[in-house]
Amino acid sequence: MATFDPDAAPTPRNHLLAALPPEDLALLWPQLSPVELPFRQTLHMPEEPIRAVYFPETGYTSRLSPMEDGDFAEVGLVGPEGMTGLAPLLGADTDSFEMLVQVPGTAFRMDAGAFREALDRIP
Repeated sequence: MATFDPDAAPTPRNHLLAALPPEDLALLWPQLSPVELPFRQTLHMPEEPIRAVYFPETGYTSRLSPMEDGDFAEVGLVGPEGMTGLAPLLGADTDSFEMLVQVPGTAFRMDAGAFREALDRIP
């Protein structure tokens, strides 16, 4: 099992990750990959499988709800205080929202399946 060394790993700027007890962060840390979030990148589409969750460090993503006329309405904003891909947190594989990068930045990305498995190991 991987060990977590707080001196070797940077302290995450994402508020959720930073608030985790060290032993819980140690379960997630080896599977978190730093990624760039370019402007207008789609992180997931409505009703499609969510393949990864993202913990933004900088920048912001919009939660967009499709409307009947084919347009989208912004119903939420996620930045360093949160995460994208809440459906896997709740045990689902999809949700009805598009997640779109509105302000470019960086994030930690984790495979949704690995995230669900890690949640099972965290008390």
